[in-house]
Amino acid sequence: MLPVNTGPVQHRIVCDNSEIKLSCPIGRTLHIHSGFYGRTSDAVCNTTSDKASLALSRGVKCRRDVSLQLRERCEQRADCATMVSPLVFRSPVGKACQSAPKYLAVAFSCDGMLALTRICLMLL
Repeated sequence: MLPVNTGPVQHRIVCDNSEIKLSCPIGRTLHIHSGFYGRTSDAVCNTTSDKASLALSRGVKCRRDVSLQLRERCEQRADCATMVSPLVFRSPVGKACQSAPKYLAVAFSCDGMLALTRICLMLL
């Protein structure tokens, strides 16, 4: 097995009803470190026009680990895109969380085969 050249961990946060797009440079593939869907901060995705809903969700902390689901969709691909919504990433449990604005947070890196890269460079 060839050694893997692991890139730096990158973070993306995308609000509900938006598309998340992850991509890597040529010769590298996505490696999902972690992901959650829900809400853990009042400062993120708080631009809803429904001020009553936003006021009720202040201080709400709810999240669902979606790492496995993201790995199934994106792992070892050069790029990956999906909609962020409760239809895709089931809402975390709890009445307070149901009306709270939610978001997807992902930690990933772009990995590649170090040995294969070196061999290709030597052939140039």
